[in-house]
Parts: sequence; structure tokens; C-alpha cells
Amino acid sequence: MKPKTITLFYVLLLFITTTIAQEAWEAKADMPTARKEITDAATVLDGYIYVLGGTNAAGSITNVFERYDPATDSWTTLPPYPLSVWRTSMEALDGKIYVMGGYESLSPFPFSPTNEAYSYDPATNSWAPIQNMPISRGSAASVVWNGEIHLIGGANSGALDAHHSYDPNTDSWTSVSTLTETRSGLTASLIDGKIYAAGGYFLSGGVVSKETVEVYDPGTGNWSQVASMPFSKLGISSAVWNDKMYVFGNENNTNVLEYDPFLDSWSQLMAMPENVNFAGAVAQGGLIYVMGGGAVNLSTDGINAMHCFNPGVLSIEDNTFKHLTIAPNPTANVISIQLAAPAQEISITNIKGSKIATQSLQDYERSIELSLSYPTGVYILEVLFSDGVRVAKKVLVK
Repeated sequence: MKPKTITLFYVLLLFITTTIAQEAWEAKADMPTARKEITDAATVLDGYIYVLGGTNAAGSITNVFERYDPATDSWTTLPPYPLSVWRTSMEALDGKIYVMGGYESLSPFPFSPTNEAYSYDPATNSWAPIQNMPISRGSAASVVWNGEIHLIGGANSGALDAHHSYDPNTDSWTSVSTLTETRSGLTASLIDGKIYAAGGYFLSGGVVSKETVEVYDPGTGNWSQVASMPFSKLGISSAVWNDKMYVFGNENNTNVLEYDPFLDSWSQLMAMPENVNFAGAVAQGGLIYVMGGGAVNLSTDGINAMHCFNPGVLSIEDNTFKHLTIAPNPTANVISIQLAAPAQEISITNIKGSKIATQSLQDYERSIELSLSYPTGVYILEVLFSDGVRVAKKVLVK
């Protein structure tokens, strides 16, 4: 390929990636209240998105409770929460919304964590107290599984490995298997009946962010480590689409991260339109809504912007952002791999996780043909790029 052709190729690649980034994100109606510290304080009930609490632009803690209607792109202000809290946790279950914990002061540390919890009933448009949590905490993460709310990690006097579940039918809390690590400011998502907890931080002479990820299997009742994020991140939020977890937040990196539990691998997508931490995120109607947040921990820079992320734009193999294309797939034997960036190695792994082939690459190689003379089945093709990023894709041999 001549130098002029190479230059034209990268200009075209930049145009394509910019176009996809624009299509993947869309601005929506601003929240009535600018705020941050709401990473686990957004949820969906009956098609509506609810956001609660946080710290507002005046630098104070708020008890504001607002609802967004995706059908009309409009917000409604609802009865305020009984407490003014930030970094609280909120989930919807069986027609009601449940809010648990959070911090009631901005200084001094540990910010007066509360163990109080309340439920909101849309039918009566009112709040009611529920059983207090076993321990006071904020900065936790929550998911709903099997008719119960699981509250994970967080902090009071320090980061916690605590894991409790709440049963609204009995209004009671149960202690569950603890995390393998203490985590505060983490995010959690439920995928295929398992709970994934990612990132966060602990305190050791200051805030130390984490890149590690772990999964809770209700079948075994245990947590175990899975593939780490490419970067350590705290103040992050996440949502699930098509059995993949999407993580939002710019601690050390502005890119959206995608986790595929089938491959146990992470991929970097495009940057967020607003480089924010401590924002809220929910999935609704095949889209992911990201709202609020700010750039610096415990500051007054919270925003009221909300953007809608469409992972479906990237679902056609997401080849541009992942820097490679594979064809044909499925294949009977040979596949052609096109790389849009320098790479060091290509490897093939079978579905059981055993690496069965490895091929070293030179930086200038962009087009590679690979023979897959293997039994029929699914294989994982992984490319190690020269910048250290690993990209994995499923290949079907028929």
C-alpha cells in the first residue's frame, strides 16, 4: 500500500468512527436539577426513569426526586425523599421503588452514612419507611435478583466487602457471601442470573481506584474474580444491553467500556459526550440513558445533561471501534482478518478456554488469512494490539 493510500485510509477510518460516535449518542431533555453523586440512584419502573438525591450545583445535598418519560422526553418532579442523601442506592421491584443508605453530610469523612431505607409507591405518590439496613453505608451498588434487592460493597468508616439482600415480602435483610475485595464507589449489573461487581476504590493513605471485577453466582453462593477492566475506575455506573455490561465514568479514561461475560473480556468503545464521574445510568427500551455527574469528586460541578446511548449502533460486530473485521463468519475453513491498527499477536481459544493456536504479527501487517481447520463449534479469536488493548470476537466454524 502506498503512503498516500495509507493516509487516505486513516482519514476514512477517522470519518467512520466519528460518524458512529455521533449516531451512538443523542442528547435528551435536561434534568430539572443539576447534580452528581448518583451512580446507583437511578432506576426504571413501568417504562419511566427515576433519579434521586445527589449533590447539586450549589454544593449542597439534595432530596430531589424526579421522573423522566422517554416517550415524551420530559421530566416530572415528585415528592422529595425523606432524607437529603448522596451516593444512595435505588432499585425498582414489584411496582415500588426502594432507596437504601447514602451519606447525609459532605464533611468531615466518613460523611455520616445512614442505614435508613424507604419505599416509594407510585400509586399513592408517597414514601414509607422500611426495615433499616444492617449497617450504615453509602457508595454501594445494587441489583435485583429473584425477587430480592442485593446491596453490595460501599463504605462507612472505610470501604466494605459487605453483601446483603432485602426481601420486600418479609421486610427483612439477610447477610450474603462477602466480596473478595473491599469496594466503595463500585458498579454492579445482573447478567444471566449472576451479579458482576466492577471497579470502585479503597482507602490507603488516600483513594486508590480499582480495575478488578468479580462475579457472584447464586448457584454456588460465592464471589470469584473475572477479567479486570483495562483501567482502574471509580465513581462509575453501568447498564446491561444484550447480555453485555456497559460501564460509564471517566476515572483515568473517558471511554465507554463493554464487558462480554461469554468471552470474559473487555473492549473500549468511544468517549462519552460529557466526561463525567458519579453519573447515573439505566437501560430502557433497548437504549442506555446516562444523566448528571461531574468531573471532580465532591465538587459543585454537577450537570443536568442527559444523553441516550444506543449500543445497537455498534452491534454489527462493532468492527471499527474494535479495530478489526473478520470474514466470513461463520466460516468453513479460512477467515480473512483486517486490522486498522498495529498488532502483535493473534490467538485462537476453544470454548473451554484452551489456547490452540498463536501467530505473531509485525506492526505493518494489516490483512491476514488464517486457517481454522478445527471441528465444528465456537472459537474465540483474540488480537493483542501494539498499544496493549486486547480485542476478542467469537468465530463459528461450521
